Amino acid sequence: MERCQEAIKAAITNKPTPIIRGVQKLPSKDIRFRYDMEEEAQQLRQIDWTKAYTGLTIRKPKYGIVIHGIPSEEIDPSDNMEYQAKEIEHQNEDKQLKIINLRTIKQTDKLNPAARHNSFIIQTHDTEAADKCLKKGVYINYRLYPTEKHTPQYQITQCYKCQ
Repeated sequence: MERCQEAIKAAITNKPTPIIRGVQKLPSKDIRFRYDMEEEAQQLRQIDWTKAYTGLTIRKPKYGIVIHGIPSEEIDPSDNMEYQAKEIEHQNEDKQLKIINLRTIKQTDKLNPAARHNSFIIQTHDTEAADKCLKKGVYINYRLYPTEKHTPQYQITQCYKCQ
């Protein structure tokens, strides 16, 4: 924590330096810093953290968008998803959508091969593009699909009948 605070002081010289209030190690082996205000966090995202620790990088938050009911003819889960993501980006240029990940909701090996429709998750780092997609929908092969926010923390695995 002291080395990180020193890197902050070295990088920010013209403003009051933000102070790290807490550190948390996440199950994903990432480290989360706690600050008092969002402006401090924004300042610290601009710092070169490799001066404090070699290989230390900023993890950008991902925003997920779910699209249900896409026919298997439109996007085949076994095909090249990178190509499909580029096509979706191209068709949704007005939203400035940059897809960092395109995947099915279920794991690919658990998908029913005879399914006629699938649900997909688009992940992006841009909050504004995600909001535009949520409000206006997403075009895939020139068809407009409604979207919803991806909230994996609310996916219930408990049976409603027998609890």
